[in-house]
Amino acid sequence: MRIYKCLSCGAYTFEEKHCGKPTVFLMTNTQRVKLSKFLSLLLRHNPRLLNLELDSEGFTKISLDELAKRISQQKNFEWVSKDHIISVVSLDPKGRFEIKDNKIRATYGHTIDHKIEYHKLKVNELPSVLYHGTISSRLSSILKEGIKPMKRKYVHLSLTIEDALIVGLRRKKKGDKVVILEVDPASLIEKGYDIFKASETVFLVKKVPPDCIRNIREMQL
Repeated sequence: MRIYKCLSCGAYTFEEKHCGKPTVFLMTNTQRVKLSKFLSLLLRHNPRLLNLELDSEGFTKISLDELAKRISQQKNFEWVSKDHIISVVSLDPKGRFEIKDNKIRATYGHTIDHKIEYHKLKVNELPSVLYHGTISSRLSSILKEGIKPMKRKYVHLSLTIEDALIVGLRRKKKGDKVVILEVDPASLIEKGYDIFKASETVFLVKKVPPDCIRNIREMQL
């Protein structure tokens, strides 16, 4: 899979044609994933790596142009331009990043403190079930203590089983099985836990107590 830019409308796409005309090649999907992970590292966990300062809402204090310049000075990222950063944000299926006034922030997943204001959801705004991907070696602890955010600020819940499965696979180690937990959002609200929408597919909550876990699926992969 390759990433392209349409010269007619400026859209970023996986297609070789857009607006009825050939698009311009930007980068491979491998490069896109690599840049996305590096941006996550910088904006969620370690901005000092490139001497970045983030404001109280998590946005960089430097422009995208300057950020691209600093990234391109790193080994194996010499190819990075502002266009590459914007395309990563535009094509990210989980809405991990946001651009505003030519600056960027991570929308969730922080281990550093930032006062990002999320939309707090009411029961009628929530799906009937949300999912959390984990591994079998953590299941016993979860069933006793609930799902905790660990080093992050929030527990991440997924809109689909497929997204939760990707999370579980990322955590899987030798001997583990991937486990999908079905979480009852209405039960969380009833118990006084606020649920926030970080993106179209990711929801945040401070903790999920054991009795809000509706079902457990051990995935056969």
